[in-house]
Amino acid sequence: MRNTINAILFFLIGMLAACDYIPPSEQLIEIDGVTSQRIVLLTEFSGIGCVNCPTAQDMADELERGSDGQLIVVQMHPATNAFTFSADKEYDYTAKEADIYYSFFGGTATTPFPTGVIDFKEINNNNYFADYTTWGSYIRSRQQAKTQLSVSLQSITNGKAVAIIENSTDTDIDFQLIFWLVEDSISGRQLMPDGSVNDNYLHRHVFREALNGAWGTKQSILKQSSDNYRFNFSETDLKTKGYDLSHCRIVALAVSADMSELLAVGQAKITNNAQEEPFVLTINRIGAIRGDTTIIVNGTQIDAISGKEQMEVRGSISLAQHIEVDIEREEMGIEDQLCIGACVNGNMQTSQHFEFNISNAYSTWYAHYYPADHKPATITYRFYNSSRHLNLTIRYEP
Repeated sequence: MRNTINAILFFLIGMLAACDYIPPSEQLIEIDGVTSQRIVLLTEFSGIGCVNCPTAQDMADELERGSDGQLIVVQMHPATNAFTFSADKEYDYTAKEADIYYSFFGGTATTPFPTGVIDFKEINNNNYFADYTTWGSYIRSRQQAKTQLSVSLQSITNGKAVAIIENSTDTDIDFQLIFWLVEDSISGRQLMPDGSVNDNYLHRHVFREALNGAWGTKQSILKQSSDNYRFNFSETDLKTKGYDLSHCRIVALAVSADMSELLAVGQAKITNNAQEEPFVLTINRIGAIRGDTTIIVNGTQIDAISGKEQMEVRGSISLAQHIEVDIEREEMGIEDQLCIGACVNGNMQTSQHFEFNISNAYSTWYAHYYPADHKPATITYRFYNSSRHLNLTIRYEP
């Protein structure tokens, strides 16, 4: 249910600093408006000792968010490459299957990182690896290729997964069906572009293991048909290995029998039986919000410190330790800031995404919003994590 509340408030949102400049030909925005024929997989090879890997991860995240669900990113840390080495086991994200794939693609101890492979395909002259600055163009090209199969995963719970495969061709197809476990938002060590070491860096899309072997199981599907392929796994075993299943998803891959390309890929989060609940977001002078809400703001006040006209929203958010926020602005040019444990500033983009790790399950938060020229404006925030969500819309109507 959507509530409409009139209040004199000020709201601001923000984002981490933008990544390095990307040539216009490689910018994600060019993906918008393209009719994609397939979901593409980017296998990103990365390491905690790689100075450019955070920039590549930012780029992969931007590509994924702008793909409208047509790109899946999985980050692998092969032990074969020295960039992944950690003397502290807590920060060791290597996996034996990651080395099997890395070797298959021709990776060595000296292969430059970061690098990536798109849909298990060679890009030129028996070379699989693409520099991260070229990922956008290769992905766009691959998205236009005709599909033979499609894969969708039903919601995964209680150690059971169902992959639905569809064959739209007039030919029977043999393929290898592989299930990967991927964990998001692992806080750990990373060498940063400025040479510093960040012990609380959020590693995204981290490959943990292949649940049914590196190359999965051989399967066949008849022409112009669909079939269900069931797969069981032990949630207890995965938890014993230290994986946070609330941040995990399973990626299903259908790879051609000759291993020359990925035919189709799909993913789904691991869920539990509990019904998804909203966040409880408390706002000053308004109270608790438990559902999607719109706030109409119609006035400002002078900030005693900055001297600027501002509105402020302040309150608390419960039932969260890790929280992600997607922001959509009506137009660029709105100056804003959001604080949930830590503060981030807006960078004049219409769309942004960022994450917060909260020290406990209940945290104060506040946001500032500096209206531009007193023009009407709308900002929408989607607060969410693996089990909870809430949409909050701020409409400034002077």
